[in-house]
Amino acid sequence: MININENETAAINKFMQNFANSAAGTLCSNLDNELYKKMELTIKSSESAEDLKPLKEGNIIYKSDYATGKYESSLALILPEELVALITDVASGGQGDKKYAGSLSETEISTTLGLFEKMFKSIEEFFKNNYSNTLAFSTTPKMLLKDTPEFEKEFEKSDFDFIVNQTLKIDEKRSFPVIVLLKFYDVKKR
Repeated sequence: MININENETAAINKFMQNFANSAAGTLCSNLDNELYKKMELTIKSSESAEDLKPLKEGNIIYKSDYATGKYESSLALILPEELVALITDVASGGQGDKKYAGSLSETEISTTLGLFEKMFKSIEEFFKNNYSNTLAFSTTPKMLLKDTPEFEKEFEKSDFDFIVNQTLKIDEKRSFPVIVLLKFYDVKKR
């Protein structure tokens, strides 16, 4: 695990808030319902990633590798299944009031993968326009659900270095936790 000081944490938070704004904007633009045009994603806290086991209840993992310059790394989003069901309901023309059934359907999974693909393309474009380097996410991300064997292993091995806790506010009544896990590579070892 890499030790990260207070200044580095502040820089990561600023960087991640820029990505959060880009991601929320892309998500909103792909949802036709007016109620979901003002989503806000804000950073609550960030810290070294240690015990991830408490995060697995009721969540999914969306994991992707990425490269910037000559460095490769990975990230994962941990999202509530209920949020995924709500977003896919709205993306499919619903009002976002469909009750979560306790597990995600194939349609919900494929809709979510499509939305995330657009969201990460938007983040790549944002990065390209605002930094002097390129960022490329994997074209084969993984979505891990509670009934897949890899899901449990992800929480057991915890090879991520940093956790960013965010809140996605949808309206006055609903907000959901969104967690980003980051893996860094120690430049000194290269």
